[in-house]
Amino acid sequence: NTNKGRIVKMARYIFYVRVSKQGSQFNGIDAQLAGLDQFVANHGGEHIATYVEEMSGAKDNRPELAKALAQCKRDDATLLIYRLDRLSRKVSFVARLMDAGVRFKVATMPDADEFAIHIYAALGQKERAMISQRTKEALKVVKERGIVLGRAKQNKEYAYQCDQKIIPLIKQYKAESIDQTGIANRLNDEGYKTSRGLAWSRVKVCKFMQKYANLI
Repeated sequence: NTNKGRIVKMARYIFYVRVSKQGSQFNGIDAQLAGLDQFVANHGGEHIATYVEEMSGAKDNRPELAKALAQCKRDDATLLIYRLDRLSRKVSFVARLMDAGVRFKVATMPDADEFAIHIYAALGQKERAMISQRTKEALKVVKERGIVLGRAKQNKEYAYQCDQKIIPLIKQYKAESIDQTGIANRLNDEGYKTSRGLAWSRVKVCKFMQKYANLI
């Protein structure tokens, strides 16, 4: 391609797809690949390779990601991921890649530069930490008051803890304009269950969003 006599190099993309082993893996893979294909179709470029990882995002040592990054360096390509949490949920991990000069794009945030991505990762990690801390503090207060929870109250408290983990995820997915069926698929892909240990469905997501309408 040329632009006013100058050669314009076509962007080259290497797809990286990650699913959790306990999740609905193949549905998750298909959904991510469709999103990555759509990004390339919308923004142009060449898809040259795909790497699929079946591993928790909490682990930094991921063989397929290492291979993908090596090829990016070798072929002067950009790593393309569907969502930022497919790369990592830890801002430190994302920052290390940036410091190493790794180029990557997020399909669901096509206009985000590296600074915006760093801020987004930091905010996500901070929100999850705050939720965890609030839950611990609430349980500590209950214990200090000498309250012995019966089975019904224990179940209610357990459900509350589970819900606090789900709220920020659904809030994020809504911000990405994902419908309720898509939200259910993502939660299942990540291995999240309802407080009763069941898989998510569109109906369950709808009821959950109604229950926490003031927070989501």
